[in-house]
Formats: sequence, structure tokens, C-alpha cells
Amino acid sequence: YNGEWSRAQSAAQAVVNSDIYSVISPDSYVASFAIDNTDNSIFELAYDNVDNLGGNSLGFIYKGEVYGDIEVLPTTPDIYEEGDVRADIITTDAGGNIRNSGKYPELNGWDNVNIIRYEEVLLNLAEALFEQNDNDGAVAALNQITSMRGASEYSGTITKEDILNERRKELMFEGFRFFDLARNDLPIEKFSDLQNIVETVPAGDYRYALPIPIVEMDANSNMTQNTGY
Repeated sequence: YNGEWSRAQSAAQAVVNSDIYSVISPDSYVASFAIDNTDNSIFELAYDNVDNLGGNSLGFIYKGEVYGDIEVLPTTPDIYEEGDVRADIITTDAGGNIRNSGKYPELNGWDNVNIIRYEEVLLNLAEALFEQNDNDGAVAALNQITSMRGASEYSGTITKEDILNERRKELMFEGFRFFDLARNDLPIEKFSDLQNIVETVPAGDYRYALPIPIVEMDANSNMTQNTGY
């Protein structure tokens, strides 16, 4: 986020060199999100049936059985190649709506939530190397993931867009895409009526920052509300 690519590389490389973690296998990819403390999990929030979140769980939000507030756009499955196991987390419910059914599968929120996965560290490493003009190193880092997903491996010269697209495919539904767009000064494109925006949100738009809650504004007369609110 700060563009400190050398430090980002060192931090990611330390994790890689530890030999503690590994990319989850293609046969285990979908199932891994229902299992705690997998080989690719670096940090996760623990939940069990005592911590039942009920209607506030990610499962309720993503799935259509009860709430299903967040529906997958019809074009989303198209970003995956045929045979890419990451596409298997997306299914169609009885109502014909496309849903995230693979990540946070327990409806009541009993699954641990991955905060840092080894795959994200490799993506961070690839981006850090790319930004320091180490194309071959970035390619090698990306291919550690694609080789375990049934996806085509990268070769030759890659672009920043390649890295961001790979982040989108690997980290979908895990809360990264908005921040990847924001930190790279990219717009939120409007291309479907299902999106909760009227038109494309340009890079740097005031809506990239949330309004400061009124209770905080009232508590401190020196506060200045974020632009646009």
C-alpha cells in the first residue's frame, strides 16, 4: 500500500523461505475453505458453533437460501479458464442466481475466516518483484499459484494488469478487490445493472473514502468531514 516494494519483497520472501506454508492443492482448493488451519493458512479468525453469527455471517450474506445480499455478477465466471478450480467456488442457486458457495460455506458462520493465505503472500511477492523490474521473479511467483489451479502459466513479459487479474481470481470474495483498485488509482467500472453504482466511479472519487460517523463529528469540534459528504 505504501509502495515500499523492497520491504514488501523481504517480508514475503521471509514467509516463503520459512518452508512452513504451501499452496493448497487443486483437489483440495474448494474444500480447504471449510477446514481450519490448512497448510496455506498463515492467519485466520477462529469461529465455532459457540460463536454462531447467524444472520450476520458471511454465509448468510453470500448465499441465497435466506439473505443472499451479495450476488455474483453473471460475467464473473468468465474470467476463469476452463479447468481452473477456482471457478468451482461459484455455483447457481435454485432461483438462477450466481452465488459464492465455496468460500465461507457454513451458513451460520462456524468456519474460520482466512485473513492471510500463503497465496496472497506469493501475489504480494510477485507484485513487489515486478515493481522492481524483476519480471522473471514475478512470473515464477505467479506460476506457483497457477500451476496448482489448473490455469495457464505465465511466460515472457507480464504486466501489472496480469498481477491484479491474478489477485482478482485467487482472492475473490475475500475483500481485496476494492483496495487493489483504490491503491492503484483505478476506477470501479460500471458494466452491469446488478452493480450497486449508477455509473463508473472514477479513480480518486470521494466515495473511495467513507464518511466519518456523525457521532465522531459531534464528539470533536476539530473534525472535518471527508470531502463529498
